[in-house]
Amino acid sequence: MEKRNSQFVTILSWIFMLVSAWGILSSILGALWLFLLDDILDSLFEVDSDYSFWDTYSFFFYPIFSIVCFISAVYLLKRKNWARITWIAALGLVFAYEFYGFISMILFVFENRDSFGSIHNDMDGLLYTGTGFGLIVSMALCALSAWLMYRLSSASVKGEFTR
Repeated sequence: MEKRNSQFVTILSWIFMLVSAWGILSSILGALWLFLLDDILDSLFEVDSDYSFWDTYSFFFYPIFSIVCFISAVYLLKRKNWARITWIAALGLVFAYEFYGFISMILFVFENRDSFGSIHNDMDGLLYTGTGFGLIVSMALCALSAWLMYRLSSASVKGEFTR
């Protein structure tokens, strides 16, 4: 009897490939911005760019993460088990990052709610609306990544993969 591959994994693989390719492109454009345009913009506006550890970290982390995810997405399409495990781990990182962002946004609002009105009286609504939208998107991405991790870990999907 022939083993049947689900459309879920096939469609998910193609979506992961597109998102990872977009991440690779964004990383390349970010590197071009950092190395080519940053000095020009600094001289035009007479400011000094001050890069923190997180700027350097993200500069090296995102391209590597995107390349690993792209390769894993290709092999997820070929039903390799290590690619499924890699994607579960990647989605775990996405979940942790988005959950951290969710908590950070809530703390930011509570720590700075008194200063919102001092910026401009009409800005409160905009700041709370933007934060609310960010919280909704963050929770949606957490829920989506948790659901995808659950589905990729399910017995029906596991059965499609080979070592």
